[in-house]
Amino acid sequence: MKISNETLTVLASFSRINQSIYINEGDNFLSTISIDKNIMGKTEIVETFPSEFGIYDLSEFLSAASLIADPDFEFGDTSVVIKNNSTKIKFSYVSKELVISPPSTMKFPDPDITINISNEELTSAIKAAAVLSVPSLIITNQDGKIVIAVDDHKNSSANTWSKSIGDYDGDNDFTFIISVDNLKMMPGDYAVDVSSKGISRWTNAETVYYIALSLDSTFA
Repeated sequence: MKISNETLTVLASFSRINQSIYINEGDNFLSTISIDKNIMGKTEIVETFPSEFGIYDLSEFLSAASLIADPDFEFGDTSVVIKNNSTKIKFSYVSKELVISPPSTMKFPDPDITINISNEELTSAIKAAAVLSVPSLIITNQDGKIVIAVDDHKNSSANTWSKSIGDYDGDNDFTFIISVDNLKMMPGDYAVDVSSKGISRWTNAETVYYIALSLDSTFA
């Protein structure tokens, strides 16, 4: 079978969350969860895989696939053969017990706020965090506006960056804090649901990520 470039891109993105993945026979989606279980991603794909298998090192698997032009993938019981007319690579599976996999279902609590963050806004925030050497993305309300900022909320003298991204007409005050290191989504515009129960949901087309909030987050 062929694996589309879109699916290979998803696998490369997911490898930043967890180096390993387990895929079930017949699934038309991919899912992953970080070792610390504070980031989970799930996306629909165009393929359905003919067998279940585990890949221990996704980056190695993708690098192996890149060695062959226009590869076909033959999924066997213990390994996948990646090949074209002249070249082939046998890549062995890993057992399910060695892969940390996400739960089959995820129940998200009722969100306290729902906002839209564009790819440009998210990219700017992540870049600012790197430039200013601060670890946190802040989602808060100020003077009737929704504001995203990057900051070190544990250091009052830290450098900061902020941007107003919309109006807020609610009655609550909130400061939701997310580690920038956990913002490992694929590029895109996201609808973001945030719950004071400690979790956020980032949705773009067929892809959704669940990212934990810092325990220092507040909602009143």
